Amino acid sequence: MISSIHHITATRWKLPALKPLFLATVCCVLGCGPGENARVSTSHRPEAYTILEGAGTPEMVRLLEAVHEDALANAMDYFHLNTRRAELLFDVMKDAPEEERLPHWYNYAAELLYAGETTAAIGELSKLIDETGIGIGKPTKPVFDLLAIAYMRQGEQDNCIANPSARACILPISGSGIHVQKEPSQRAIALYQRILQRFRGDLQARWLLNIAYMTLGQYPDGVPSRWLIPGIEARERTSIRHFNDIAMSLGVDYVGLAGGVSLEDFN
Repeated sequence: MISSIHHITATRWKLPALKPLFLATVCCVLGCGPGENARVSTSHRPEAYTILEGAGTPEMVRLLEAVHEDALANAMDYFHLNTRRAELLFDVMKDAPEEERLPHWYNYAAELLYAGETTAAIGELSKLIDETGIGIGKPTKPVFDLLAIAYMRQGEQDNCIANPSARACILPISGSGIHVQKEPSQRAIALYQRILQRFRGDLQARWLLNIAYMTLGQYPDGVPSRWLIPGIEARERTSIRHFNDIAMSLGVDYVGLAGGVSLEDFN
C-alpha cells in the first residue's frame, strides 16, 4: 500500500485511473439485460428496491463482491474512493521527511476536494502555501491551480447548490444564476490573475478567470482586457432559444449525485 502511494507522489503528483476490472464490471452492469429466464425478487428487501435475477446474476454478485473486497484492500487503485484515499495519504504525509512532504500534502488536499470536503481542502492548500512559503513557479503551479478550482467549487456549493435557481450553473451565467455569495469567486479571480501573470499562455486559467467574473455578473466589462475571452456572454439574437428549466417551479426537481444532459445536433 505504502509503496503504491509513494509511486503516485514521487514525481508527477498524478492520481491513478479506475481499475480495469471495475470499469469492466460497470460496463457489465450497465449493459446487461434481464435475460430470457429473469424474474423479479423482492423478498427480504426494502419495498423500494427490486433486483432482476437471471442466470448471470450470481456471477455478477460474485464479481461485485470481489471488486468491493479488492477496493477495501487497495483503495489507492480506485480513483473514486476519495475519503479513504485521503486518510491513507494523510498518514503518509505526516510521516514523510520535511523535504518530501509537499507532494504528499498536495495529493492529500486533492483527495479532500474530490471527496467533497471543499473547505478542508482549501484550508490544507492555504496552509501548505503559508508554511512552505512557495510562490507560483513551474514545479508548484499545480498547488495554486488546485486552490483556485477549489474556490470555484466552493462558489458553486455556496450558491448553485445551497441557493439553487433555474439559471444556476448554466453558461452563459446571468440573471438568477449570478452568485450571491461572492467571496469564493473573488478569491479564485485573485489566484487566476496571479497564475496568468506568471504563465501568460495558460488558456485553462484564462477561461476559468472569465467564468469566475461571469459568476459575479462582471463579464465582460470587469475582465481585464488582456485576459478577456470575448463572445461567451448571453446574446439577444441566436438561432437556438434558451431552454428554461421549469422543474423547480413544477416541484419535480430532484437533489442527487448527477444532473441531466441534453445532447443533440441542434443545428
